[in-house]
Amino acid sequence: MIEYTHAGMSRSRLAMYARKLKPELMSLRQVITKQSWSDPRSFVLLPDDIFIRAAVQKLVRDLGRQDHVVVCGMGGSSVGTKTLRECLLTPQMGRVSFAENLDAVFTRRMIDEFSTDLSKRKKCAVVIVSKSGKTIETAAQGALFVQLLRKRNLLSNVVVVTDTGSPLGVAGLENKVRVIDIPKTVGGRYSVLSSAGMVPFALVGGNITPLIHGADSMRARCVSYGEKNPALVLATIAYEHLVQGRNILN
Repeated sequence: MIEYTHAGMSRSRLAMYARKLKPELMSLRQVITKQSWSDPRSFVLLPDDIFIRAAVQKLVRDLGRQDHVVVCGMGGSSVGTKTLRECLLTPQMGRVSFAENLDAVFTRRMIDEFSTDLSKRKKCAVVIVSKSGKTIETAAQGALFVQLLRKRNLLSNVVVVTDTGSPLGVAGLENKVRVIDIPKTVGGRYSVLSSAGMVPFALVGGNITPLIHGADSMRARCVSYGEKNPALVLATIAYEHLVQGRNILN
């Protein structure tokens, strides 16, 4: 349980907010119970998605652990994987880097580092992530890294993560690279437990099974009612301060 009284939140105020939020919490429980993938909040179902888990595990069996994975993606397509890198990657695992800055100097440096690793016969892969499949910056940067792998007959080490039938996905299939879907109703900023986050994490040696089990456990807490729900407590503290003119999230 989160200690919240020191943050200016009394137990009675928290109980008041909990009563107001109870209908939404009950609605979220229904999404989980009914496995409602058509619901815009379906990201809460990602810990249950056995198809994504199977696709990621097959990918790792086929390619093996990689020494260096470049993720081409912007915003929600990469921020979740960055969190996994900062929190869970160990020195024994591979390296994950992110091509999301169109600055020419930055991109040149990344390409040089990737080329050097390839020259040293390190195992390298590129994961191109775009929910819409229409992000021009991501497609442009992805093409640069794909070209490096193509020259070495390593197109099998390219993975595209996108919506089913998106332009990027279609292009990937036409070029005979692996395409793994993101569920239609899961937005980029909520996609860390989808293929967008699981693919890079697993390719550098991350074990997705305890990660998913932990997410499942936290999900149960975050749809519970009362002060044992960390999402409810943190949201109400932030709101309580906001209505008093203090934005504690910035």
